[in-house]
Amino acid sequence: MQFSFDLISDISQVSETAWDNQPSSLYCVVAGNISPDRTVLKHTLEKIATQYSTVIYIDGWMDHLNYISNLPQSILDLKRLISGMKNVVHLHDNCVMVENMVFVGVNGWWTYDWNKHLDVKQMTAWLETEWKCKGTNLKDILTQAELDAGYLNLSVDKISSVQDINEIVLVSNTVPRWEIVSQDPDYKDKYRLGIMGNSHLETALLMDHNNKVKTWCFGHYEQPVDMHIDGIRYVSNPLINKPPYPKKFCVLHLIVRLDLNL
Repeated sequence: MQFSFDLISDISQVSETAWDNQPSSLYCVVAGNISPDRTVLKHTLEKIATQYSTVIYIDGWMDHLNYISNLPQSILDLKRLISGMKNVVHLHDNCVMVENMVFVGVNGWWTYDWNKHLDVKQMTAWLETEWKCKGTNLKDILTQAELDAGYLNLSVDKISSVQDINEIVLVSNTVPRWEIVSQDPDYKDKYRLGIMGNSHLETALLMDHNNKVKTWCFGHYEQPVDMHIDGIRYVSNPLINKPPYPKKFCVLHLIVRLDLNL
């Protein structure tokens, strides 16, 4: 049996969502980067949620841009904001179970080590200048990157061992693997490559002892992706100079029904 969900990310340049009454499934995964303005972010998520039974959202770096000088507080404030929204689930420190499938996600942040030719200070200065991340707290970002990787590792380890769960879908804003962007001429050996990923996120796959992770959704990258690496399907659907329509993805989903004779 197939299970489908819609996927979208990086819609921060769009003032209004443009897919009213056009959902192709019951679920929509939003892989971050909606808006640095929390009012716009809330309005956008609420509007998307009118089109779906459940919106599965993970925050992106852009969603913290106006509060980047105090990232821990920004995360708490965003979590509180989303907690009161109908049909919206924030994946931060959370998961969503649909039948026998589980969505687990983290923002991911960056470890600043994907570009070996530049040091952290150089990339931080570039980030503040080019991406307007004024007051970037390097320690906060590195700490959160470590926390996110640890949470993902622990979650995959625990969920993989649950017998009634057949598949895990991972969601991050951060690009999950260096190979996805490293040869793109717009990124190769450039400043932005260093702030595309968290080199520790991929270790979560080592905790998947029963091979239940089959799909990894992500954002933050300007190109759409649908590729397989080492048996995992990596998919993204960002806004690229076009209306931000969600893209439908299907995954094989085996449903196990238990008959209980009580």
